[in-house]
Amino acid sequence: MSRSPVREAVLQLVSEGLAVEHLRRGAEVVRIGFHELREIYAVRAPLEGLAAGLCARNMNAAELTALRGVLDAQGAPAVLGDARRYRELDLRFHELILQGSHNARLRRSAELLMSEARMAVSLLGDDPGHFNLSYGEHRAVVAALRERDAPTAEQAMRDHLERIGSSVGDRAPPQTP
Repeated sequence: MSRSPVREAVLQLVSEGLAVEHLRRGAEVVRIGFHELREIYAVRAPLEGLAAGLCARNMNAAELTALRGVLDAQGAPAVLGDARRYRELDLRFHELILQGSHNARLRRSAELLMSEARMAVSLLGDDPGHFNLSYGEHRAVVAALRERDAPTAEQAMRDHLERIGSSVGDRAPPQTP
């Protein structure tokens, strides 16, 4: 493979904030810590809340059926504490919400934040209680979407992501002066 496609890929990662380029040393993947992850969730909450509200207005029956299928599949991993499987389904859940919003710009912005959050997934922990709580919050979002209740769907999604952002803060080590 020539250097050009590799260089273009690295520049794309740098432009998306997923890598940092160092003069004469190359590039490295960005390190995301607790502070950055809290910032990501602070921005994800209103964006994905908006997406959920738009879904209530725009999501078609096939999209809603697909979302309900993912929600149904999340039940067992949530109860069993299967972190890997639950996270796969969680990602798909959020992707379907963004798709169902039918807003390409919103989707692009939120997907970038989701990519950054995935880089720091280890900071979220593997607490089975978190998976059960998250699953319940997803159920509330889908219930509002089924009712085509945009304000409730938006608020449920915001509450869900704000709770996760807050729990990240609870896990952060104390900062030294």
